[in-house]
Amino acid sequence: MQCLYVAPVRKKTRPTPGTGHKPFNEIDRRAKRDAELYLHLAKVYAGRGDNRNAASCCESGFLTVTSVARPLAVRDQLHDLVQQLEANLLISR
Repeated sequence: MQCLYVAPVRKKTRPTPGTGHKPFNEIDRRAKRDAELYLHLAKVYAGRGDNRNAASCCESGFLTVTSVARPLAVRDQLHDLVQQLEANLLISR
């Protein structure tokens, strides 16, 4: 007689609430896209040495993402660029 091994059936487990990734809704996607555009423009202005317009674009980007509750990488990138602009302003004085 031949013995066959039958593997136990694993139950599908549900993810713990709050640990899964929630998809972006239309408002969040639009805010993220607009903030990325403002970040790009701010980097272009900063590269040209126009710190005033770069700071204005960063401010507009911040205002765009204030309605988004989840953390966005673009928010951190805007913050880093503002700090860099402030450092350049202090060095130039």
